[in-house]
Amino acid sequence: MTKRVLFQADDFGWDERTNRRILQSVEQGPVRGVSLLVNFGLSSREAAVAIRDRGLAGGLHFNVTEGHPLLSRQEIPTLVSPTGHFYGPTPFFLRLHLHRIDPSDLRQECQAQIRQFLDWGLIAGHFDSHNHSHAMPGAFLPTESLLRESGFRYVRCPLEPYPPQFPLVKHATELFALGAWSSRLQPILGRCGFATSDHFRGIFTQYPNFTLEAIFSLLAAIPEGLTEIMVHPGHPGEMEVLTEPTLLPFIHAANLELLST
Repeated sequence: MTKRVLFQADDFGWDERTNRRILQSVEQGPVRGVSLLVNFGLSSREAAVAIRDRGLAGGLHFNVTEGHPLLSRQEIPTLVSPTGHFYGPTPFFLRLHLHRIDPSDLRQECQAQIRQFLDWGLIAGHFDSHNHSHAMPGAFLPTESLLRESGFRYVRCPLEPYPPQFPLVKHATELFALGAWSSRLQPILGRCGFATSDHFRGIFTQYPNFTLEAIFSLLAAIPEGLTEIMVHPGHPGEMEVLTEPTLLPFIHAANLELLST
């Protein structure tokens, strides 16, 4: 079995700076897939145009944790705060856990974001979410049939092994929570007929751990099969590492096949 790697850049559409840095990581680095936020107005539309006109492999970065929804608060009241914004990642999880989010609200907002994605002329393929909200218990099944009906065939499963070195507390907490959630999500994806990667990386290497040496170490230990590597070129220092001139030659020398979804 060959070692295949998908560098997937999250947050395309967040703002003009992030868009520019992601495109540079595609043009000069190993990024072959981009995940689009559709609820950030003009910057989202500009990112969608770039995906379409440049023929990029674009996926939907479903978002119910930051910014404004596409639907009104009256339409999805359990997802939206009195200010008209999403509640944020931690409050979203707590509300989901306490059954204070109506699954139909999740489904309606997901449907609106899928519709926007497709209306911009993009092709359904890769699906993931901002702050990994789709992996949280209770969040995926309300949207599952929408994804299948719309043509999404690949869903991220952010199940990353715990690293040998002790990570930052923030990353350790995220790894622990995502490990528990994704262990439940993985068999659901299989039963529902969605493809996903054999392996996932990208939590431990987030800022400030995203260094060239860390990426070299990660790539040197890539297992056989498909590994999705989540990156955020909009975060401090990540684009600079991804466009470092020695990175692509290292990938080729390691006999890693770069893929897109």
